[in-house]
Amino acid sequence: MELAALMEAGREKIRGGQGVLDLAGLAPRAARQAAPAVVDSKRSALLWDVLCGAYEALGLGEATGGDEAFRQMVLARLVEPTSKEQVPA
Repeated sequence: MELAALMEAGREKIRGGQGVLDLAGLAPRAARQAAPAVVDSKRSALLWDVLCGAYEALGLGEATGGDEAFRQMVLARLVEPTSKEQVPA
């Protein structure tokens, strides 16, 4: 009985006061008749355009003399922070 109480206290702590999402009315994924997802491209043009716009709005393009390699490195680090390990110091 003590273990069950500890387990329930642990579950409540992990949930952090969140309720349980009731999925009882949803059909299993295999039963749905949706079309399969198709990846058209791995490039996110919208994300890149927004980042480039912010870079220019902050004046970083002008401050670096339009250094394209630097711009791409800075924006790549925003998208994938571990990319800094791939760039020589």
